[in-house]
Amino acid sequence: PNEVTSEVVEYLGEVDMGDPESLSDFLFWAAEEYPAEHTALIMWNHGDGWSLKPGSNTGGPSEFISWDEGDNNWMSIVEGDLNAGLQDYVDVHGKLDIIGFDACNMGFWEVAHSLREYADYMTASQTVVYMEGYQYDYTIDTIHENGSISPVEVADNLVWPAAELNGETAQAVTNLAMMDDLALAIDQLAVDVLNDVDSLGEPFLAARDDTRSAHGGSWGDYYLDLGDLADQLADRPEAALATHGENVR
Repeated sequence: PNEVTSEVVEYLGEVDMGDPESLSDFLFWAAEEYPAEHTALIMWNHGDGWSLKPGSNTGGPSEFISWDEGDNNWMSIVEGDLNAGLQDYVDVHGKLDIIGFDACNMGFWEVAHSLREYADYMTASQTVVYMEGYQYDYTIDTIHENGSISPVEVADNLVWPAAELNGETAQAVTNLAMMDDLALAIDQLAVDVLNDVDSLGEPFLAARDDTRSAHGGSWGDYYLDLGDLADQLADRPEAALATHGENVR
């Protein structure tokens, strides 16, 4: 159980996993060597979703996915590194069916919105992912047993075994086609609050303060549950906030 016993297809030597070019090269290699009707890309690593600067003065989380321990390099979502690693492949082959994150703290609308032009579905957890992560044996067996399984069913069979069998209860499938609508609802909420700060600023912040942290740890202010924020807003007596809460929800 502690050794890789499958056949070595090719030995590449040291490869920088934090370099978008490494990701791009891998995607083209996989498409050529293992052509398929549907494609899922799984990023397995530490993850910290969406943050401007690692080790910032605010003491917030780092910004990476695919951290390379040898080169101390990583791909940032907010700075476009992950998108850069996907762009050339998507330009040639079209969208991936699934981008999955077997990594902590990646299930956020900002991440999903940034990937909407690169895949149809995203699988991720908005909080911690344990060492076992996705139950690949279960998922692959399910695919083998049903050759006509759809991409969204594959995505579902990634996340629910991780939740049921590995206790990762914040795992979810996100339909990336809905991200523009969600972004519009959030933008409209922000515009109205910023245009009427005197009346809506304080109650909006009160709703925010009452919103559950997705993370539950020291980065609670970074990792809020968007669905719960929408619920909090929908329950506010201010009609504008209540309407926006319903729209976001």
